Amino acid sequence: MRSLIVRAARAAGWIVVGVIVIVIGQPARLSAAQDTAPAEVSEAQARAFAAELERNAIRGDMGKLNAQIDWEAILAESVRGIEVSDSLRENFLKGARSGLEKSSSLGGTIIAQVKAGSSYRLLRTRLRGKRRTALMRLAFPHAKGVNYHEYSLEPGPDGQVRAVDVYLFLAGELVSQTIRHGYATIAAQENRGVLDRLFGGSPDYLGSLAKVPEMRRLADADKAREAREIYDKLPSAVQDDKNFLLLRLLIAQQLGNTDYSATLERIRKLLPNDPFGDAASIDGYTLLGQYDKALGAIDRFEKAVGGDPYQNVIRVGILTKAGRLDEARESARAAVAGVPGLVQCYWVLLSVALEMNDHALTLTTLEQMNEKFHIKFKDLTTVSGYARFVKSPQFEEWKSYIEKKKPKTQP
Repeated sequence: MRSLIVRAARAAGWIVVGVIVIVIGQPARLSAAQDTAPAEVSEAQARAFAAELERNAIRGDMGKLNAQIDWEAILAESVRGIEVSDSLRENFLKGARSGLEKSSSLGGTIIAQVKAGSSYRLLRTRLRGKRRTALMRLAFPHAKGVNYHEYSLEPGPDGQVRAVDVYLFLAGELVSQTIRHGYATIAAQENRGVLDRLFGGSPDYLGSLAKVPEMRRLADADKAREAREIYDKLPSAVQDDKNFLLLRLLIAQQLGNTDYSATLERIRKLLPNDPFGDAASIDGYTLLGQYDKALGAIDRFEKAVGGDPYQNVIRVGILTKAGRLDEARESARAAVAGVPGLVQCYWVLLSVALEMNDHALTLTTLEQMNEKFHIKFKDLTTVSGYARFVKSPQFEEWKSYIEKKKPKTQP
């Protein structure tokens, strides 16, 4: 079973199959590397930027979506301060630019997720340091998870507001850092000092990277024990790198609760203030049945994004698994009240209502979903999850409601 952090990170275009890369440089900050104070962006401009971003994602217009991002600024930050030959740098930048139109790029994954039923909407604008940001919520379909992308905004010479970097919350880092990872790995093949400076002279980091595909192959072949034996022989500094911790988490899922729990605790210890650690813990502790720890991780993750009532959708699933249905129902109601425009909130409310045999709430929610989202429900007598509802008086009311909604035929 894959955890939420792995599924959602892949959906956000973070993990490249067969490759794990390293973190080089400064801690994450929501700005590009510019020493001068950024020009001011108003809240209205940030909202207009977000509205256009949503439109371009819905239309599947990769060109216009990419035009909203200053990729040259991001790439300049990605290669800054890493000394390599001009030819290597230019070849890397050429390859990075060519990848912007691919389906695996940031824009490509956003468009693909929206096409698959995700919503991509502005949560809020805010000032982070001296820069205005637009925080977008990527809510996956069927209430399967959520990610957040925070765009750091600046007007260009032409006055057009563009993003000069993007912070991906499930990854816990900026896009410029993610690109920098790959650049540093390639640069180290020409200049070994890049890795020596990072890991204090660790002698075999490149050798460790070379072992990643084999560990992934073993894990995918249900040979996690063999994969873990390779992992345990890596240098300790490498084992504690965030990206290698993700690999350990993948392996630990197959090794039983004890190893999985220990891996989650290790991630929490090493990354106490990183949204990645909390995102990994939400699904991980849920799988282990440690529901209070999972709910605590949601609280921390929500705090990191500055609050979002949609997190109640995630709480509902955990509270339901824990058998705390009254709390689940209240969380679902809070989700609907806080984010009334997202159908995912209504689906979880409907699910809890059915689980609790709250037939009045089931009826109300069905009617709201039909009115607000124009959802056409099939014959509920043929759907197993509604077996108890169809025996209730409220089901008769539902049938009357549907009958009234039918278009009247002309005599």
